[in-house]
Amino acid sequence: MHFDAVEERGPFADEAPDNSAYLGFSTTSSECFMLTRTDSDIETYDDLVDETITTFGSGSALYQLTETIFEELGIYDEYDYRDIPLSDFGSALDEGRVDACGAYTTLLGTSLSGGMQDLESRVDVEPLTMSDDQQAAVEGLPSPEVQMISPDPFDDIDEVLAWTDVANIVFADHVSEDLAEHAVEVWFDNWAEVQEAYGSILDDEDDNLHSGFLDELPVHPGAANVFEDRGTETDEWNVGSP
Repeated sequence: MHFDAVEERGPFADEAPDNSAYLGFSTTSSECFMLTRTDSDIETYDDLVDETITTFGSGSALYQLTETIFEELGIYDEYDYRDIPLSDFGSALDEGRVDACGAYTTLLGTSLSGGMQDLESRVDVEPLTMSDDQQAAVEGLPSPEVQMISPDPFDDIDEVLAWTDVANIVFADHVSEDLAEHAVEVWFDNWAEVQEAYGSILDDEDDNLHSGFLDELPVHPGAANVFEDRGTETDEWNVGSP
């Protein structure tokens, strides 16, 4: 949504925002893909046409990302969509209430949420595949990032093409440089405590801390100052000015 707003596309095509949110740093990641039962006739994303599916809660960030992917694949709205709570994905797929469902890992394929743990333990699943042309099309999207991952907690899936949501802390454009710089420093100084309290936080390696940045999105100058002090190369960043 942030990218759409800056680029004046999607829901912002007719009415661009008056101001911009400035990037501060990245916090966590979710990698999304689609699954079906191993005994299903569904193999590819084209096979979803006319089938009953669920992805993620309508209006959520993961739903928005999946919608973008499906639009690029030319299948958006060509299926019967059911809005089902994430905790019920496993039972819905197992009982045949849906023919395919969205799935996601966190922290670059290394962790699962409770709902995904239930899905993985309840039903034998396999990922959907894309043709070479489809894969090239979605990999060409500036957002969301598309990449091959190894979803470790899914025992039967070695590798899958996933679209990635990296959450960012952002600042309003009126926040002063000094205040944003202080806020980012406090976060970074207490990262271990935050990670202990919330297990899905990325490790505080510099690449992780700006992994959700896109070239088109402006970075708050206060945040950029902190990254520069840590030795991060920021010359190519689009640094804004409050």
